[in-house]
Amino acid sequence: MIDVKELLKTYTVEQLNKTADDYFKQFDTPTAIGRLLAKPFINPRETPHLLISFAHVLQGLQLARGMTILDFGAGPCWSTRYLTQLGYKVIACDVSERALNIGKKGFELFPIQGPHHQPRFLVSDGHRLELPDESVDRVCCLSAFHHVPNQEETLREMARVLKPGGIAGFSEPGPNHSRSEQSQYEMKHYTVIENDIVLDEIWPLARKAGFTDIQVAYFAPTIPLMSLNQFNAYLQGAPLPAHCTNLMNGILRERRIFFLYRGILGVATSREGKGLRAELQVDLSSTSITAMTPIELTVQVRNIGEAIWLPSTAPQGAVNVGVRLAANSKSQERKDHGRLRLPLPKKFGHHPGDSVTVTGTIPGLPRGRHTLVVDLVSETVCWFENCGSTPVFVTVDVD
Repeated sequence: MIDVKELLKTYTVEQLNKTADDYFKQFDTPTAIGRLLAKPFINPRETPHLLISFAHVLQGLQLARGMTILDFGAGPCWSTRYLTQLGYKVIACDVSERALNIGKKGFELFPIQGPHHQPRFLVSDGHRLELPDESVDRVCCLSAFHHVPNQEETLREMARVLKPGGIAGFSEPGPNHSRSEQSQYEMKHYTVIENDIVLDEIWPLARKAGFTDIQVAYFAPTIPLMSLNQFNAYLQGAPLPAHCTNLMNGILRERRIFFLYRGILGVATSREGKGLRAELQVDLSSTSITAMTPIELTVQVRNIGEAIWLPSTAPQGAVNVGVRLAANSKSQERKDHGRLRLPLPKKFGHHPGDSVTVTGTIPGLPRGRHTLVVDLVSETVCWFENCGSTPVFVTVDVD
């Protein structure tokens, strides 16, 4: 029986990087590579567990459009593929260059369909992530952290590259993993680290690294089935049948899905398109408006919602004052007619309760009576009115 703690004392990070890379030497034929690229659809017994765990991590990461995700320990990049297909900017990171090269081959053989960002492939030295501070929104780590020999250093790097409000999501084996038959085989034949994942040991390291909270998922990759009578009784308040409880407890003893937070727990921003409400006051610089002459507006705005508004420099979810023209018919969509950029905040976005005033011009209008609809817009996400916020309607007569 190999003691993983003794194994960790025997090898350096650099030596373990090499053994991890050597592991992928066995996949040196088109057939072997093709089988590896078929993951997670290789083993019918394994596939549901991989997909369900992946889905739980995705949900817990609270993803939004335009995010940059570090796929840590990506290996041959099956998770990178799905995150890329979903439209995120993905950085596939691994200590094995061979593994990442297989992942690249997969993207060549099976191109991503539809609009997407090309993934970036980053070979790690096992110590430092070659990424700027606060440069990624999320870290996704699927059954990779238990291979890491230097957990404290790795957690410190994850916290460093995460933006404020960032989340790192993990799906890992449990506290008895190193003693399983498969783990013992891997350590004996490939010198692969098969750490036990003990959250009571990891959380102090994560907190020291800069994370501010940890949340653990209650989940079931195996379906606990019950009879119809048991199901109806459960809906009426009866406890779960004993066999369901036993199954869940068995699963939770051997698998950990958990999330580490950097900053405010579950902070919502304008990228998510939720909790967006504003109080607006609009003033025209002049009541006399000449046809086709730019119109000057002053708009006082207060954040009365639950989300932080990202600044106008953000690639997605930037919040600006937007002006539309009300249509003459209810069946017609309002026509976009201009933007006023909010001043850049001194902190991370405009928080609930913050107030700001912006003055600017919108394009002129032809002669006649027009109704301006002044609202806030989270760019590429939604208008605040779609979230229940109330816009301001301003009627102008143009001579």
